Amino acid sequence: MIALRRVAHGVVVVGMAWCLAACGGSEGAGRAEVVAKIKSDPGMAGTPNAAVECVADWYMTYASEEQRAAFVRGQSGDRAPEQVAGSEEARTAILDCLKSATANSPAAN
Repeated sequence: MIALRRVAHGVVVVGMAWCLAACGGSEGAGRAEVVAKIKSDPGMAGTPNAAVECVADWYMTYASEEQRAAFVRGQSGDRAPEQVAGSEEARTAILDCLKSATANSPAAN
């Protein structure tokens, strides 16, 4: 349960960029940069790699290049979960991802 809380906190952190536009430019953030940014968050310490990986995959699918770039640059703020994942499909996808990743983590067993 603690791992799920950490991951849920991380999802909010990861998704902070959803509602903020990047400050111009077309530089995108790749998956490796998103993973590195997720892992650099102290609130994500101890989060199973499977959860980090699925959040990064989700972010690459549902966030625009500008949103990813803003996140990697640290130009994001706290957002409510419904603002992080704007569509029902995105919300369902991230919840399924986290449930699967945490259910299969050593901390859950």
